[in-house]
Amino acid sequence: MDVLNDGAVPTSINDISTNSYESLLPPKISELIYGSLKAGKNQYAFQLYSKYKQQTSMSPLSRLINVVNIVDNFSEFNGAKEGDYTNMGIKLKI
Repeated sequence: MDVLNDGAVPTSINDISTNSYESLLPPKISELIYGSLKAGKNQYAFQLYSKYKQQTSMSPLSRLINVVNIVDNFSEFNGAKEGDYTNMGIKLKI
């Protein structure tokens, strides 16, 4: 990620929108949790924007994540029919 003149990493949309060389990193999986995602293969991306239409380009995609059922407190996973609700959730870090 690019830095500003003072060495700081930009954290506001105003800083990012004025820096044409800003590049976003793909979101990373920080934790698997209990949730209710539909079974299948998911990928995630994000875009930063402000109320007044300033925005970044889309981030690269995360790695492909197989969403299945969690068994025995995350020690095992069971498949599920694509589109059915599972007991899995995903926490992402951007």
